[in-house]
Amino acid sequence: MTYEDQSTRYLQYIKEYKPPLIYVASGNESSIDIFAKAAHPIPVLSKGSLLNDSDLALLQSLSWDVQGEVDYLVMRRSSRFLGMAQSSFSYAVAIARHANSTEGTCGSRTPGIAEASLERNLAFKDDFSVIVGRPNGYLTGSRMWP
Repeated sequence: MTYEDQSTRYLQYIKEYKPPLIYVASGNESSIDIFAKAAHPIPVLSKGSLLNDSDLALLQSLSWDVQGEVDYLVMRRSSRFLGMAQSSFSYAVAIARHANSTEGTCGSRTPGIAEASLERNLAFKDDFSVIVGRPNGYLTGSRMWP
């Protein structure tokens, strides 16, 4: 899925939910800057924009995977999460958050899928998270451990 496809879908949900700010989990600063312009006037933040110079240098000294873990920890605690169906990161976050939903981890055989199937182009939806795009069969909520 292209950046344009992703950003279009994200901006649709942003109009619906009207968040006070957006945290973007990405290592691609130029894409974050482009998205921030599209999402204006809502502030767009990332791990890099929240750190002072010395902490940013420390973060950048870490491996790509460890930097991604910082995003994972932030996203686990966000009030809402929006991800893409082609991303295992999105499913990992959404399923971990699903444990705190009204269904919990045992509420359905395939968490979030029943809710998502009611809406077009949603792979997952529950109280806290939405995954947009078509499920690809391999990455689904039923194959993730919270």
